[in-house]
Amino acid sequence: MNKIEEQLMHAYATMVMGGAMSEDEVPETLVLIEGAEPTTMRELVKVEVARRIIEKLSQPEPEPTITEEVIGRIDAVEMAVVGLMEMLLATLIPPIPEVPEEPVEGGE
Repeated sequence: MNKIEEQLMHAYATMVMGGAMSEDEVPETLVLIEGAEPTTMRELVKVEVARRIIEKLSQPEPEPTITEEVIGRIDAVEMAVVGLMEMLLATLIPPIPEVPEEPVEGGE
């Protein structure tokens, strides 16, 4: 397999994993690998997709970062500040009294 075929295989695998194409849409172009049996681009892509999935599943779940925790705290503080501002405004600005509507006389 030459460099172009390898890059093409990686591109096809990326498109398959991204849902832009299915494995069945990958061409069955014959690919010769030194020291191995002839195979097709489709078979190589299937193997590459499987390898990527296994690699992804083998990685441990990342722990939440300090940044995510800080953002959560900032959101909580923001909500508290908004609540306090609403309470403060409610005490500073007296409620507007409702004026009863007077019936209109001599209307059309």
